[in-house]
Amino acid sequence: MTRFISCREFLAKKQKQKKYQNCLVRMLDRDEYEHMSFRLRENTDFDNFNNVFCQQLLDSCLFSHFIITDEEGITIFLYGDIEL
Repeated sequence: MTRFISCREFLAKKQKQKKYQNCLVRMLDRDEYEHMSFRLRENTDFDNFNNVFCQQLLDSCLFSHFIITDEEGITIFLYGDIEL
């Protein structure tokens, strides 16, 4: 049986890896609407994001993701399985 992972769990795992600290995270819903972007830091506390929609997106199942590296650094695109 496949276990689904939330966007929050995915980011928490990446946050522990030094390579991804200070990378840009862009979070989108299934309609590809970007709801938030932020820098992932070692001390980023996802519970402190004060917008209820941000919390819903963080708690949604990770629908898809991709990571790009370019001259500006690493960017993680996360798609939550939710329509906000």
